[in-house]
Amino acid sequence: MIPVLTSFIPTTHAQLYMPAFFKLWEAFHSGVIEDRMIERCGILSENNLAIERAEGNSPWKDVGIWTTQEWNFLIGRGSGYMSA
Repeated sequence: MIPVLTSFIPTTHAQLYMPAFFKLWEAFHSGVIEDRMIERCGILSENNLAIERAEGNSPWKDVGIWTTQEWNFLIGRGSGYMSA
């Protein structure tokens, strides 16, 4: 279910749905989910780095578009994924 959802979620207005996706991600430990979520977070980060703040871009938080808690979780999971 989650790999399919991550394929179709928009890259704009991420602040509306990413908290729910982080909660789902925390609940499951799967290589497929890790891969899709890390890829989606990378795409969101790239798309929100526009110099001009475009409509639909996420507001800046502690670390780019991520809160400190989201960033720590993302880096922890990404590091674990790369070492496997």
